[in-house]
Amino acid sequence: MSAETGRLRPAPGRCPVAVVVLSLSISAAILAGSCTGSAPVITQVFRQENFRFDPELGRIYRELSLFLHVSDGDGIDDLDSVYLVSDAEELFFRIGRDEWVLREESGEIWIGSNRLVMPAGEGLPGGTYRVILLDRAGERTSWEIYIPQPTFPEPDASRFSRLNFEDGRASISGAAGERHILWFYNEAGETVKSFATRDPSFPLESAISSRELTAVREIYLYRLDSSTGMGMISGPFSPPVADRTDS
Repeated sequence: MSAETGRLRPAPGRCPVAVVVLSLSISAAILAGSCTGSAPVITQVFRQENFRFDPELGRIYRELSLFLHVSDGDGIDDLDSVYLVSDAEELFFRIGRDEWVLREESGEIWIGSNRLVMPAGEGLPGGTYRVILLDRAGERTSWEIYIPQPTFPEPDASRFSRLNFEDGRASISGAAGERHILWFYNEAGETVKSFATRDPSFPLESAISSRELTAVREIYLYRLDSSTGMGMISGPFSPPVADRTDS
């Protein structure tokens, strides 16, 4: 598999990562200092461009999902941060261990984020980027990816699915029959649960237990647009008031 593609679908995770524009050497700023220890390893990189519609603001954002298949001889807990760096644009994103999503698939560890976004919500500048993985000892490894210049026009808001709740049921309107994934988050932005379905209407308890729902503060809805290969994300949606208890 190439560095540009991967079988991993976008994983839950909503914490935005701020972009920093630099006027000095990015390499020097990020890579200064190193100690002894086992260097981390990147085996594969997955990226996907997404559109996200905020139904409350009526605004559409371009965001990037970035996930790394990783390992470290000193243990996964030794990993510290991920950088996505454009030398040409003199900018970088940093994903700290308290911000990334970690998931395991078939014994493989993936870390990353779905919410890499420029300050004005536009797409990332096209070009070559370095993905840099650092551990706590300062050891690092890197991987190069290419992000094409955004070409797809911003879709109309009507193309995004909506999520509604009534009488203990969840209903999805739009993109009938397509696979949707619901992502449930707590107040800290941590993933409580994810649920995939093709049903346009289903009992909410089949997606998440009432106990888990009490911790939920925001819900996002994801589907893949097969015609463009872009992720289509709607949210945040509030959980049904009658089914959750404020702490």
